[in-house]
Amino acid sequence: MHWSRVWDLPINPTKCHYMSIGRQPSPRVYHLMDTPLLASACERDLGVLVSRSLKTKEQTDNACALSWKILGAIRRSFSKLSYDGFKALYTSHTRPRLEFASAAAYPYTTAEMVKLERVQRAATRMIAGLRGCCYTERLHATGLFPESYRRVRGDIICVRRILRGDMGPELMEYFPLREQTRTRGHGLTLLKLSSVGLPLRFRLSRRVTNLWNSLPADVVEEVNDKMFKRKLDSVLRTMWYADLS
Repeated sequence: MHWSRVWDLPINPTKCHYMSIGRQPSPRVYHLMDTPLLASACERDLGVLVSRSLKTKEQTDNACALSWKILGAIRRSFSKLSYDGFKALYTSHTRPRLEFASAAAYPYTTAEMVKLERVQRAATRMIAGLRGCCYTERLHATGLFPESYRRVRGDIICVRRILRGDMGPELMEYFPLREQTRTRGHGLTLLKLSSVGLPLRFRLSRRVTNLWNSLPADVVEEVNDKMFKRKLDSVLRTMWYADLS
C-alpha cells in the first residue's frame, strides 16, 4: 500500500471486499493492512453489477427495478400522456436504464429478455388511446422498437466504434478481421472465433459476428454516423417483430 501513502489516499480496509470468480468460493482469507477482507458474491464496477458466476441476472434485475420506479413516478406525475410526451419521457428517463451497458452485460437467458421487454410493454400501456391495442400496434403507434431489436442495434454500433478505434486499440484485438480471399461481403469482415460454453457464446465478439458480416458494404463502410444508423435501421427493420409473443 505504498502508493496510497505516497499519494495521500488512505484506504479503509473495512470497506474493502474480495470476490472469487468461479462456481466455488475460495477458502482463502485475504488481508489488507492486517485486516481480513470479507468475501463478496456481487460487486458494482463502472455501474455494472458483476457476480461471482459472471452471470447478468443481478444487473438485469437492478435495471428492471430502477425502470419500474421511474415508470411509477411518471404515472403519478402525469394523469394523461400524449404520444409525443410519453416518448420524450420514456426515451430519456426509462429506456437508458434498460439499455445501460448492454454490450458488456448482455442478458443471455430468455427469462431476462422477457423481464426487460415487460417493462416496455407496460410503459406503452400508459397512453390512454393504446391500452386496448396489442404490443406490436403500440410500438408502431409510438415509433419505438422492441428491446431485442435495440440490443442488436446497439451491438452493431458498438462494434463499428471499436473497429474505428474510437474505444481504444486494446479492444480491437478481440475483433480480428478475416483475410479477404472472397469477392463477396465487405472489407471489415470479422473472423469467426470459437465459442464453447453459453457465457462465451454471448460475448460481444462472438454473438455479433454473423450479423456484422451479413451487412451490406454500403452500410458498414458509411462514414457519417447519422447515415450509418439510418441505413442500419433500414436493413434491420425486419427484426421489428422478433420476440414479441
